Amino acid sequence: MAATTIPNKRDEGSRPGRLGKFALLLAAIVGIGSLIPGSPLFFGNWLLPNQLYQGKSASFWQKQALSPDPGQSIEAIQALASLGASGGEQARHASLIGNLLVTSQDPAVRAQAAFSLSKLAPESASEALSLGQALQDEDLNVRLCAAKALIPLGPLAQPAAKHVRAAIADRQNRTNLGKFSHTIQQASIMVAGRIGSESFLDLFLSEIQNVETDLDRISLCLALANLELKQDSEGWKERAKAISAMALDPSTDVAETAKNCLETLGLSVPAPSQTAGKNELTLPPEEREYLWNTEQHGNRLGQLGFSRIGQAIERGDWQNLKANLAPGFTCQALPENQPGTLEARAKGYSLRKVGPRETPNPVEIRRDQAWLIDRLARIRGEFGEKPGKLKAKLSLMNLGPTNRQHPEGTWEGTALLRIWGSQADGSPREYTATIGFQTECPTESRLSGGGWLLKLSFKQEAESRSDQPLFREISGSIGIETGWLQDNWKGGEESITTGGVFLCDMNHDGRPDMLVTDINGTALYIGGKGKRFQNRTREMGLPTGPQVVMASAWVDIDNDGWEDLVLGQTVFRNLEGRQLSPMGTRCKLHIPDDTSNLVVGDYDRDGKPDIYVARSAAPSSNSWLDNNSNDRKGNILLHNLGNWEFEDVTRQSGTRGGARSTFTAAWLDADNDGWPDLFVPNEFGDGVLLMNQGNGTFFENKLSEDPVDFGTMGLAAGDLDNDGNMDLYCANMYSKAGTRVIGNLKEGSFDASVMRKLRRFVAGSQLHLNRGKLNFEHKGKEMGVAAVGWAYGPCLADFDNDGFLDIYGTAGYVSKNPDEPDG
Repeated sequence: MAATTIPNKRDEGSRPGRLGKFALLLAAIVGIGSLIPGSPLFFGNWLLPNQLYQGKSASFWQKQALSPDPGQSIEAIQALASLGASGGEQARHASLIGNLLVTSQDPAVRAQAAFSLSKLAPESASEALSLGQALQDEDLNVRLCAAKALIPLGPLAQPAAKHVRAAIADRQNRTNLGKFSHTIQQASIMVAGRIGSESFLDLFLSEIQNVETDLDRISLCLALANLELKQDSEGWKERAKAISAMALDPSTDVAETAKNCLETLGLSVPAPSQTAGKNELTLPPEEREYLWNTEQHGNRLGQLGFSRIGQAIERGDWQNLKANLAPGFTCQALPENQPGTLEARAKGYSLRKVGPRETPNPVEIRRDQAWLIDRLARIRGEFGEKPGKLKAKLSLMNLGPTNRQHPEGTWEGTALLRIWGSQADGSPREYTATIGFQTECPTESRLSGGGWLLKLSFKQEAESRSDQPLFREISGSIGIETGWLQDNWKGGEESITTGGVFLCDMNHDGRPDMLVTDINGTALYIGGKGKRFQNRTREMGLPTGPQVVMASAWVDIDNDGWEDLVLGQTVFRNLEGRQLSPMGTRCKLHIPDDTSNLVVGDYDRDGKPDIYVARSAAPSSNSWLDNNSNDRKGNILLHNLGNWEFEDVTRQSGTRGGARSTFTAAWLDADNDGWPDLFVPNEFGDGVLLMNQGNGTFFENKLSEDPVDFGTMGLAAGDLDNDGNMDLYCANMYSKAGTRVIGNLKEGSFDASVMRKLRRFVAGSQLHLNRGKLNFEHKGKEMGVAAVGWAYGPCLADFDNDGFLDIYGTAGYVSKNPDEPDG
């Protein structure tokens, strides 16, 4: 019988078997890994407390990031980027987030992934190529975040260089979506500059001719200075030449940046040329003091003199009014029954203009105190207002000493008298008169002592009467909500341009629908029965949250008979009035952030509507006199190619509009040849009429050789006098105070051409009457439609159904409250 051997445990342990060998190998790996920083086994990780975000560990958020729910994934991506992890763990987080940037189908997830990678630099350098590819993402927000994430990588962003080049050249990237201070293009230029590769030099040099804004040029200048170039090479010389040219830029900020770059590179700063810099237009101290004193006298006259006359008329206090008249007071009146220059054509329910009664050289009919008081009492008596309801105001327009050399003597000027209220039956009524006056020097003591008004002269009178108000507020009663809209008069942070209103029967039910855009959101009101509207924004597929939408338009892009919607940079297809469906990358429109308006017209008559993009721009120190904005960007003409594609044809068509700052534009057939022409106004000078030659190109035609149209911020086109020719009404700046100051400038204070421009600065809105053959008469002041205030968006419409277009002029840009209009 064989002996059975019982193994000795001590002997077994002394000879390593398979299990023992594995244990030894594992211990060795752990031992080595514990010494490597960044390793998951690094002993430092065991000594430090586990990093948490919102009470949850990194492993939790790593799993959550892969959730099919976009909301959960976005939250996890934010968490992984916010964990205070070690470099190695951050590198793993960057890898996971970079994978989501490439693979996620949700643009919001991709955008959050790109943005979060910007927080993980330099560990996110491993994802540089993915970030570069994201610069071509169909979603602009993803592109913007990817560009931002590449900036801190510096030279480590080299794998993305090819994509960065493409992003800089892509015109669609000239946007920041209202999120960062820089655009996608500007951020891409910054990335290229930090990469520092000489391969970007040719692109930078070519882009100098294309960049538009100060920030564009500053970004490009800094990027050029950062390139690694061999000293005294051809590339070095070309860069020096380009930056030296920027050092002479009209913009102070651009020039200073370029000078600093030249000094950093050890290059000399060029001396300014004789023509560089702004015009020296400084008034002598004595002239400035004269203008200041004159305005002070005007303020005093308004506060202590004119205000008392207005109050006396309101109250019918004729003794108080008489106390302001000098003993030898005289009054020059207009002839009785003088026919009006603007005859009434209105119906009973609208305003009916009587007058204005005026003559170029009125016959002097001398009157006295008694006549004036009797005249004002009769005018006041035609109102049926109860005491305290009638309003009267005498506003100063122009003022100055009769003799500039003797300001202590008499002063003269013009004023506007306005009396308004209701007639006995409650219907509205208004009386206005332009009055010349002469007074003693308006010191406080003379005004307080009474008897300061020496003479009055009625220049023009007008009365408006109506059976009922032309308009009344009904928005709330028909379903239009207004409480959510930005209102600068209610206090808080002010905004210059808040949005717009766009009408269209988008569902073809015969009732107008209304799109309202505002910095607080967007609303689409669908017209219904009983003249009521319903808010159907969400149901129709439009965004409802706060957003910056600078320009919108209803336009049937695909010619299917249903008006599509351009809402900022997003295009929505109208699905037969049932819904508005976003087109995404199917329809890409280059709508820059600074777009003020979209003007639709078929300029080539191919049956497909084209879009003219009007862009406003910032002024330079010289803009008000050289008629140009500081940014040399210009407007954009987008040609509809069909199949939801548009081509930028601005350059070849000649429709850029120069360096004008353009709030809006208008298509009109100015010469009745059947081809749509284009009027491009200018915030800093005269507009220009671009005449359509019928071959895809336009030529410029000035409305006048003299300044006639300064400061247009709103525009409307229509045949106002029914002569078959299209006229133009331009909403410009009007200011009584500005008119006084410029009117009191000493003759010869500036060059004659400068003086002509200065007089147009605040002269008000302009009416260009088209007399045919490209001849226009400028009749804004003569027709009584100039002094609207600081005007923006006018409208031409036949409000009283008499067959003639009327003008609705909006104003209020610098008004602080509804009772103090800026005009």
